[in-house]
Amino acid sequence: MADYNPSTERNLSSPEYEGRAISEKDALDIFSLRSRATCGDNPEHQFAAGRSAVVCEMFSVDAKLVRDIWTRKAYGEITQPFWTEREKLLAACDQYRTTGGKPPQDNNQAAQASSP
Repeated sequence: MADYNPSTERNLSSPEYEGRAISEKDALDIFSLRSRATCGDNPEHQFAAGRSAVVCEMFSVDAKLVRDIWTRKAYGEITQPFWTEREKLLAACDQYRTTGGKPPQDNNQAAQASSP
């Protein structure tokens, strides 16, 4: 399981997942179950790792939400500190594709470009 700080706990929901609110801890736990290498030594977690149908039953969520957490399409801001180097590279490639090959601008650059 990923390191968890209960002082930052918040419920997260998204209408595309039928409004099911999950906690930050649940999002991190689901993310950790994406493979046997990341799930820890718990035999139940080893069995569930990589199986979205099993993981969705464990957390009472939709299997699509589980898969989207694993592929960083949902709750990426929560799971990002726990991404592997490969996942960081994949996210950068996705970002590159969605911006049409242009590097993303931060707000300071955009403000400077628009000022006289």
